[in-house]
Amino acid sequence: MWGRRRFRGSERETKEQRHRMVDRIAIVKTGWSDWYQGGPVVGRFGYLNATEEGQKGHECYNFKPAQDGTYYGYLPPIGGGAPQPRAKDHWLLIFIAAFEGKGPLTFVGWYEDATFAEGYTERPEYRLSAPFETDAWGSRFVYCVSAKRAHLVPLEKRTETLPGHHMRRSPIAYVRGRGEAEPWRESLAARAEELVAKFMPVIRSEEPVTTNIRGFPQGSAEHRKRVEKAAIERAKSYLRRQGYTVEDRQAAKCGYDLLALRKRDLSELHVEVKGTSLLGEGFFISRNEYLYIDEPRWRLALVTDALNEATLRLLDAHTARREFAFKPMTWMAAAKRP
Repeated sequence: MWGRRRFRGSERETKEQRHRMVDRIAIVKTGWSDWYQGGPVVGRFGYLNATEEGQKGHECYNFKPAQDGTYYGYLPPIGGGAPQPRAKDHWLLIFIAAFEGKGPLTFVGWYEDATFAEGYTERPEYRLSAPFETDAWGSRFVYCVSAKRAHLVPLEKRTETLPGHHMRRSPIAYVRGRGEAEPWRESLAARAEELVAKFMPVIRSEEPVTTNIRGFPQGSAEHRKRVEKAAIERAKSYLRRQGYTVEDRQAAKCGYDLLALRKRDLSELHVEVKGTSLLGEGFFISRNEYLYIDEPRWRLALVTDALNEATLRLLDAHTARREFAFKPMTWMAAAKRP
């Protein structure tokens, strides 16, 4: 059992015990990745900008468990070497990264009960018979910290930021566990515990995360179907209350999901429905769906918390483009004709 044991409801529980949950906490500044499953990493570190193409910094696998179920993480070097705290075990590591590589330092995830290695070590995948990729220079990916439990904040939920003025000279700040008692350290330690307490229920409430062939995290197929069905039903109910007759067009693959017609004002809407079981707003959209956005009758029915409260917003194209950054996730390559 890591950290301090809490005595909930006990008369012996002191204010200090309620506040101090974990003995060792460090804040780690790293590169930004959407998924940390092996894709590109961006950020202000020199090693991430050494190639013209998107560089896969070694932290790109920080939240992808190895076959033994352990997470092996890369932390930026200090003076050319791996971070080396005096105590190696039982650390809560809070990962922060510049939003999309250039924005404010944003909370992206954490390791529980982490252990520091003596230096940079090759990831265990290289000891297996199956091949494992190398970085842009042909070097093997390495790690310097490991943990059995790691939690990645979903992309659409990354809204919490932390100050970085105490980390200008080092990518890691030991805010509890090394004996320093400066107020700023305890302030960041308390903030770390606050973030973990806030996001842990959200992450635990989700279905187990799997990875599709492109390396993007996704819920189980059954979970996705439940969310999609709940979002469609919520959108139909909303439109009918607005006086529309609703026809389901999902099977037609015509670029939207629901045709909504209202006779009294001759209103016609072509509604694309996007649902998520999370509270934050974010969604995937196919090429066919995206190309349909410029149709004047197009609307986006965005349903959040689809399996519980199912909150819906109906957006037109102008509002959708103003509020969301649409980024390509896949490209189709067609053979060139001679």
